[in-house]
Amino acid sequence: MKHLKRYFIRAKDAIRLYQSLPESLAQALVDKLPIIKKQSMEKVEAENFEIYIIGSNPLIFKMSEKFFPTLIFEDALIKLPKVVVDQGAVPYICRGADVMRPGIVKILGNFQSNSLVTVVDEKHYKPFAVGLSLYPTEEIMKMGSGKVIKNVHYIGDKVWRIIQNIKT
Repeated sequence: MKHLKRYFIRAKDAIRLYQSLPESLAQALVDKLPIIKKQSMEKVEAENFEIYIIGSNPLIFKMSEKFFPTLIFEDALIKLPKVVVDQGAVPYICRGADVMRPGIVKILGNFQSNSLVTVVDEKHYKPFAVGLSLYPTEEIMKMGSGKVIKNVHYIGDKVWRIIQNIKT
């Protein structure tokens, strides 16, 4: 891992950042607004992404000009639709593979194309990846094969390894 740059961001910039978040992430952070306003938000700059630490937890990251919840941001993950995959798909997704239609057991919640989703395993329903839907729910359910969720964050990726070192 190349050198990381970590620093506090000003309260004014933190509030601006909060206001630019997608609605699902902003709602999950409502209870953290007092922390955000007291200037205890940090930013970690890595090669091609940024991680935002709120309080002492790395909850959000930004990649390709889009914001995503980290896999430890349970308040956000709970609110997202869930794509349940079979156990056979888990190791592939944890190595960065996108979610393919045959690996999906069921979908909990509805979403449109380009929506944030949480990928969970069928045994424990534990989140292990965050992705962007390539199709709406109804279309995915009709499909028999093909890539349906773009994998953006998973257990073991660069973001995951950095947040494991950051969290206390």
